[in-house]
Amino acid sequence: MNETSHDFYEATSRVLIRAFALGMALQLFWLIMLLALDHQWVVDLHSRAIGGSITLEQFVMLNYTALTAMKIFCMTVFLIPWLAIRWALRDSRD
Repeated sequence: MNETSHDFYEATSRVLIRAFALGMALQLFWLIMLLALDHQWVVDLHSRAIGGSITLEQFVMLNYTALTAMKIFCMTVFLIPWLAIRWALRDSRD
């Protein structure tokens, strides 16, 4: 591996791990807000915004499903490629 490609992969790995950390921080913030706010008030706000009505159970299920999907996305798009790049860079040093 030449120096230029090594630098490129180093920079890419730094971007990927930062993106993963930001995604996890966003999820933590989302979860804290979900737990801290009055659920019924948030459900009423969303019901008015969409012009329909949703139940509290639907709202909670939607949020936990979205949190799970976001976690899977962050792991597959940011964490796994970061691990693969770090592994390849470690092998290239040996």
